[in-house]
Amino acid sequence: MPGGKPEGAEFDVVFRPIQTEQNKLMEFYRCVPVYRMPDDTFADAPQALRKGERAEDFWVKNEIVVKEGMDGLKVAVKQGLNTKLLVPVHAEVAAKKATARELLALFKTYDERLRKRVMVDVVGLEADVSMDMMEDVTIPLMAVTDKMVAQAPRGMDDFKIFSNLNYLGMSLDLLDKDWGGEELGELLDSFALNSRHWRLRPFVTGVKTPDILNAVRDIGPYAIDGMGLNPGSKQVPMEWPQFEQIQSEMTFGE
Repeated sequence: MPGGKPEGAEFDVVFRPIQTEQNKLMEFYRCVPVYRMPDDTFADAPQALRKGERAEDFWVKNEIVVKEGMDGLKVAVKQGLNTKLLVPVHAEVAAKKATARELLALFKTYDERLRKRVMVDVVGLEADVSMDMMEDVTIPLMAVTDKMVAQAPRGMDDFKIFSNLNYLGMSLDLLDKDWGGEELGELLDSFALNSRHWRLRPFVTGVKTPDILNAVRDIGPYAIDGMGLNPGSKQVPMEWPQFEQIQSEMTFGE
């Protein structure tokens, strides 16, 4: 089934390098949900964390994302890397008390110094975003990090709520797919305008091709990730690469 779980696959994560403007934030990675096959190949699953009906459904996957992400971060730091990590958290998981407790308990099994390296990306927000709803999502996450970005629902044209709650920025996931030029241009322009109007940094993730990357760069994003940054790669790195190698393969403003 298109977009569904492949037969025999396991839900897992990999780590994708994020490039920030003028490399202001070095050694920065996004924890990306994937479906890993028995032969250790995998397919990106950018929407997998968003499929479910209840907070408990989302938590089953989000627990894997957080645990695998934090374990990978721990390994990177032990290797001497000054790594930071962008971790997706589904809004329903943070908003519901029972799953929020489990989320915070899991994060707190890791050293506070490790948690300070984490930025949370709130995903799965529905069209009826309100201040009350976002407070329910945000307040539990403040126990984890003071650095949060959020993926606004498609079509939302006012990011004031996120600015009022001191979010660092907004993220736009292009879902590793091909986009028509006109559709992409309108989407990016609206996203950048709304973000900057409220002094929020625009993050654009899931950039598939160099052509899409060029369009993304035109809006001057704070951060980008995706295969378009490194078209020679066939997949997201499964292990933590040395940052010097990544830096030599990617440039921001050319």
